[in-house]
Amino acid sequence: MGLACGRHPDPPVRDCQPVAARQYVTYRHGSSMIGRVMNAASPVTEVLGRLLVGIDHVGIAVSDLDTAVAMWAMLGWRETHRETNDEQGVHEVMLSAPGGGPQMQLLASAREDSAIDRFLTKRGPGLQQVAFEVTDVQAAIDACLGAGLEVLHPQPQRGAAGRQISFIHPRSCGGVLVELVGPPAAISDPAVRAGVSAG
Repeated sequence: MGLACGRHPDPPVRDCQPVAARQYVTYRHGSSMIGRVMNAASPVTEVLGRLLVGIDHVGIAVSDLDTAVAMWAMLGWRETHRETNDEQGVHEVMLSAPGGGPQMQLLASAREDSAIDRFLTKRGPGLQQVAFEVTDVQAAIDACLGAGLEVLHPQPQRGAAGRQISFIHPRSCGGVLVELVGPPAAISDPAVRAGVSAG
């Protein structure tokens, strides 16, 4: 098993290392660690296996929301929700396909110190995250932390449409930023509710 991409034409070296009685696979390219994933069944596997619902959406960083919405509309995606998340510093649009399935989330920076602004400055527009729906975000966070995975927020944050979220750092997921998303909940925020109705 190996990883390869345009920036790493040669498959990275895989090292298996026991850590706190759990075995991890560490992917390296030269002297740089580019990811670490669990290599065997463990308590976190059992817990997340019960909590995981499936892929909720993929997040794409964009420079301009309206331009991106128009581009994806040409491929059949339609806007279903739009809001500004002041806590995360992002403008967000959710897109859905006519046939259903996971959604697409377009993310534009709302302020210069936001994570999306840093992503765009460093990498430019493109795929930023994969989001997994879980039935209990806090339980998923606790399981990940207990397994030694790097979680960005030890308590759930507010995400799009008022849903609870947190993130697992790419270093713990083979180079992929993973968002943990709670199930849709009753929306009490009038601004969010208005956004959903408008969508």
